[in-house]
Amino acid sequence: MVADSYDVVVVGAGGDGPVAAWKLAEAGLSVLILEAGPFHGNEKWPNPHEEPGGEASSSVEDLSGELLDEQFTTREFEMINNLVFGPADHERGFWFRKFPGDGAILQCAGVGGTTLHYTGCHPRAYPASIDEQGHWPIDYADLVPYYQEVEAMCEVAPAPVTAKEQLFFRGAEAAGWELIEDLNVTEPG
Repeated sequence: MVADSYDVVVVGAGGDGPVAAWKLAEAGLSVLILEAGPFHGNEKWPNPHEEPGGEASSSVEDLSGELLDEQFTTREFEMINNLVFGPADHERGFWFRKFPGDGAILQCAGVGGTTLHYTGCHPRAYPASIDEQGHWPIDYADLVPYYQEVEAMCEVAPAPVTAKEQLFFRGAEAAGWELIEDLNVTEPG
């Protein structure tokens, strides 16, 4: 339902925008999400741009991921038009990014944003990137409960350990280093 006004307008329906909208709506505010990119569809409405007027759905059955598996692959030549380093409108220039070294960022424009290909990675910000910035109105510790809520909801777990990493951990342990299992790491180690 479209209203004449909203308490909050969230710009972007990538990974963070819908979460912010959800929490604001949960608090009783009316929220509108604006997204410049496309809606890639779901199993109930697989071609939203070719067949307008379909019914959007967020039921588990309609979000199995099979459609996204068809749309987003690991083959680079198939993904050039899906994973763009810039806006959904390919006629516009790329977003500016400054890298300390060689690197690339592939970003998706549209509902879901870069989470459409993010490989399930939910990294936290480094504490220093927040605590050592004078313009931030909060501390890293203020964010921890929210990190924990998202990590519980998304069932965040460490990546599987390879044989090389196991050997590294054993060597580190033999050298007197302890593995820090806690996700609330505030000191390097």
